[in-house]
Amino acid sequence: MYKGQEYNVFISYRGDRTGELGSSIYKDLLHYRNANMINEFVPFFAPLCIPKGEDFKEVIKNVLQDVKCFILLLDKDYFRKCVNDDDMVYFEIKTALQNPNISFIPVALSDFSYDDQPEMFRVFENTEINRIRHINPVNYLGVYNFKAEIDLIPVILASLDSNPRKTETTSVFELNIDEFKIVNDKKISFGSYPQSVVSDIDLIDKIATGMFNGETTLNPNTYTLNYRGKSYATIAENPFNKTKFDNGKVINAGARNYYEISPIVWNILFEDEQHYFAISERIIDAVQFSLNRFAQRIDNSTFYAANNWETSYIRRWLNNEFFYDAFNEFEREKIVYTKIDNTNSGYYPSTSADTNDKVFLISHKEIYKTSCDGALTTDYAKARGAYSSTSASHYGKGDWWTRSPGVTNDSVENIDRRGCVEAVPFCNYVDDTAASLRPCIIIRK
Repeated sequence: MYKGQEYNVFISYRGDRTGELGSSIYKDLLHYRNANMINEFVPFFAPLCIPKGEDFKEVIKNVLQDVKCFILLLDKDYFRKCVNDDDMVYFEIKTALQNPNISFIPVALSDFSYDDQPEMFRVFENTEINRIRHINPVNYLGVYNFKAEIDLIPVILASLDSNPRKTETTSVFELNIDEFKIVNDKKISFGSYPQSVVSDIDLIDKIATGMFNGETTLNPNTYTLNYRGKSYATIAENPFNKTKFDNGKVINAGARNYYEISPIVWNILFEDEQHYFAISERIIDAVQFSLNRFAQRIDNSTFYAANNWETSYIRRWLNNEFFYDAFNEFEREKIVYTKIDNTNSGYYPSTSADTNDKVFLISHKEIYKTSCDGALTTDYAKARGAYSSTSASHYGKGDWWTRSPGVTNDSVENIDRRGCVEAVPFCNYVDDTAASLRPCIIIRK
């Protein structure tokens, strides 16, 4: 037990790739509800659960006394550093092995193999190795499956001595854009996200001081700050180019500012009698489409291209982190779970099957059915690395992703700062950190 809390699921990771995956699984488990609207998971993920200043080893020892499920996110280097006595992953596994009630669930990324991990057999006893490998790994393909993260949920439920159950049934609306009518000059405010930098020096001082006198509180799930009824985010800035905030201040790499979390304005592009098809008015964040340009191997003969929307990192991020951070419970109920058409939606054949999503990106076909225009980039997106034009004719506007494939399997169609999909077409590599996003949602009227 740690500070009065009993955790039942522990997520162990090593490195950036599994760190991203661990954060995603942690948030999925936090928001899970079964058919009876009960969440049986109390997940522990060190980066999001251990406050600054705490002793990692002491916290982990206390947490692992209660844990029943230990998830190993297996990347190619997971066991390599276990030969070091002070290695944290080694400490986590060794401590967990002392608890006979813990079930180990390995989750293997596509390039992981036990045969390539000789260190595992050097630092652990045979009985320990057998216990770690007592279940076939869940293969992580990068696929986001709404409310059933990579088939882990039924496996974890089984490890908690519960009967595996299906997640709640959610009706799916099938989107046929040809049955919607085009809408012009209609906007709504819905959800909230960090956007404008705080430029009031007095307010900045009060938010900072409030951390010590209790006026400023921290949301442990989203790591946002609340001061006198308003919420703020803070990040270490990493601008793509020598750009400026809307207030004219130059954005400097490594600096920290506060960003007010304010309502998102959406442009209504299409509507039918019951629904709005909406896209954010501004570019709101910088997120890679996929984390690298390599195809994901499914088996010896099957691959998913890096620009496959179904298996993309950005789809996972939009339907997990963004969906839960940007919308409250009431707003999430208003967003329609939608089957979207991904076939032949661009200049080049789509690599993706149709998908069911809460949040998605616009396609080539959809963008050409409406007036296409450049979009301004928010302060927060600029600070996160989004490209923002400094030319007089398109100042402050950026490039943003569609979900349609580009000319190669590692590129995706983009809309540029002029609002154009060029005839080539204009494409960015999937791991481009400066190409940004304007999310789309279907909202129930």
